[in-house]
Amino acid sequence: MRIVGKWMVFDDGKTRPMVRVKVRIPEGGSISEYFLVDIGADRTAMSAGLLAQLPADAALPAPPDLEMSGISGSASFVTVCVTMELTKDDDNPVGFHGQFAAFTDPRSVSFSILGRDVLKVFDVIVSQPKNEVLLLSQRHTYQVVQV
Repeated sequence: MRIVGKWMVFDDGKTRPMVRVKVRIPEGGSISEYFLVDIGADRTAMSAGLLAQLPADAALPAPPDLEMSGISGSASFVTVCVTMELTKDDDNPVGFHGQFAAFTDPRSVSFSILGRDVLKVFDVIVSQPKNEVLLLSQRHTYQVVQV
């Protein structure tokens, strides 16, 4: 399986590795958004902007024993039970169903984050010099060679 992302330039002038994710809404339909490919993030987390597009009853209180924190400290969040789909290079989707975090404060982060809870099933290649963002699994592999 191969999922192809892309490097995107943001308003702050920074270029980041992103992959398109389709979030299936429990009542039907979906929301498509680019997620940051972040192998340093333990968990996948949706932005407050994406949370605002979900039905109000999709949000569940965060478990009391779970904390979301990063470089800037702790952030408030809820959990949402959804299926997240990534599209393979053959246009077929691969889904990940579960409870994912969603930030409640829009100042926490301006984009959603694809973390190791999902990325752990892939070989992740993020090469800015080659302009590649690839998630590989199953029949796809990679080889490092000296040129």
